[in-house]
Amino acid sequence: MNTADLSLEPASNTASAYEWVRRYFAYEGLPFNSAVEKGVSRLLGSNRFGWFFELMVHGEAIGYAVLTRAFDHEIGGEYAILTDFFLLEPHRRHGHGSRALELLEKFARSQGLRAMDLYVLNRNARVREFYHRHGFRDFEDRRPMTKSLLEQNPTTMP
Repeated sequence: MNTADLSLEPASNTASAYEWVRRYFAYEGLPFNSAVEKGVSRLLGSNRFGWFFELMVHGEAIGYAVLTRAFDHEIGGEYAILTDFFLLEPHRRHGHGSRALELLEKFARSQGLRAMDLYVLNRNARVREFYHRHGFRDFEDRRPMTKSLLEQNPTTMP
């Protein structure tokens, strides 16, 4: 398949979006639960939060990506967070990830977003190298930190 044929399409339906997230979370060993389902539903309900794209080649979905919106005065405005980025195994290491990232960056620029952040699991050196090749950099003096604001279990994220 030619990578030029890859396109970003809004998620076709909620069930499809849930299935993509389930596959990605299973691949990464992350828990898929009702909080995740609720978050996906909210994302699909409004572009206020961001976008859920299926990565398509000739009408076939080969992966998905989620871009969410954020704001930081340090960079002068809104920026994107590449929350999820997943390709099915047979489509990896053939240029589709690079092409999809290029299209996601172009889309983010068209929305006036000034930068793109992402998070990579520390154990995933191959993926970190992929992002480094595409211009993403680690901040030596910064590390993302998260605190749940939900009272259910303050030590873990939902």
